[in-house]
Amino acid sequence: AQQLRLMLQYGGVEYEDKRYELQKGTDGSYKCPEWFEQDKKTLKLDLPNLPYLIDGSTELTETDAIALYLAEKLKLTGSSEKEKHLAHMTNLRIHDFRLAIIKVVYSPEHEALKGELFASFPERLALFSDFLGPKKKWLVGDSITFADFNFYDLLDILEVYVPTCLDEFPPLQRFIERFEALPKIKKYLASEQHQAVKNQPNNKSAYMGNSYVK
Repeated sequence: AQQLRLMLQYGGVEYEDKRYELQKGTDGSYKCPEWFEQDKKTLKLDLPNLPYLIDGSTELTETDAIALYLAEKLKLTGSSEKEKHLAHMTNLRIHDFRLAIIKVVYSPEHEALKGELFASFPERLALFSDFLGPKKKWLVGDSITFADFNFYDLLDILEVYVPTCLDEFPPLQRFIERFEALPKIKKYLASEQHQAVKNQPNNKSAYMGNSYVK
């Protein structure tokens, strides 16, 4: 849900960052009693899942649905119809990239699969680098949109796995610099709240990309 936290921070929204702790059972599997045995039932969400957002009478689950809600509320949908469509298009491509990563890092066969995944990074990143080009400020142009928050989070995750993956893509490096220079984002990235989860894009049940896996 890091994309959502970044959007909330950028918008200056006060929020409770509710997190659930996974507990490892005797069989080696991870469980979350606080969610499955308590909040999933008592919150009475329409389609219970994590993450969830409760904003007054608005109760939502699913990252993309929450991101779109926040985008509309924080005016991060784009300044024109074209920008709105481009934001949705790029966000879906970012989502595809994320899915490719998730399939590997949560798989018991991750060691056999990660080589092919990492080898795909340059081609995937070149697509976004060319899309940004030398002049574009954000993914759709001059307007920052919800897709940029998702994209920054993706790039941050990629560098956890392959620290040098952005070395050949100056447009992506400049994008990160611009994003991290946004005043409220800069403040958040330096905060204890962020430092506590830095370089931990996945939960304990992942085989890669969390501080619990050595």
